[in-house]
Amino acid sequence: MNRPISILSEESKDALFDLLTIRNTIKTENPLKKSQQITTSLSNKSTDETVQRMSRCEFIQFEKFCKIYVKSLNSHIEWVSSQPEIASNWTPNLPNFPQFSQCFLIEYKKTMKSESPEICESLVKKSEEEEELQDRECLICTDDIGRSFENTVKCDDCKRRYHDDCLSEWLKIKRTCPACSRLMLNRNEFPPLTN
Repeated sequence: MNRPISILSEESKDALFDLLTIRNTIKTENPLKKSQQITTSLSNKSTDETVQRMSRCEFIQFEKFCKIYVKSLNSHIEWVSSQPEIASNWTPNLPNFPQFSQCFLIEYKKTMKSESPEICESLVKKSEEEEELQDRECLICTDDIGRSFENTVKCDDCKRRYHDDCLSEWLKIKRTCPACSRLMLNRNEFPPLTN
């Protein structure tokens, strides 16, 4: 039973708004049409039968997982709409938004001489590693962290990295992560317990 929006708590309204935003992204960006255009363009350009077959299979896979994603999204919208109150930390348990396989992306780049266009980029979850590569500035000193992450510390909650020395100085004043304010302890002062 969907409740009138005025009866929903602020948390329920926020969750519903986020889910409806995702649904709107899918409607406006039309991922199935885009994936069909991308796979068809590769199939048409290639003279290799294996690549043409792979392109057709890739679209079928994308379509299948896109339908699963949309079905799950609609179920979440229906459920949140029926909840007068949900926890403030509730997050939807949606499947990963479909993406093309690595084989397809490699073949696309080789044949089309360009990267495959992104489909609904805002819905694709980035891996922790990709997120870390984008976040490479120590918030304390504002200097670059570097690629190796050597002599750095990562917050277990928000995954931000800091220079070891910067964070040690910071934690002398305040024992929280500069980004998310979660409790952090100085590794030098409180070394991890080992067996």
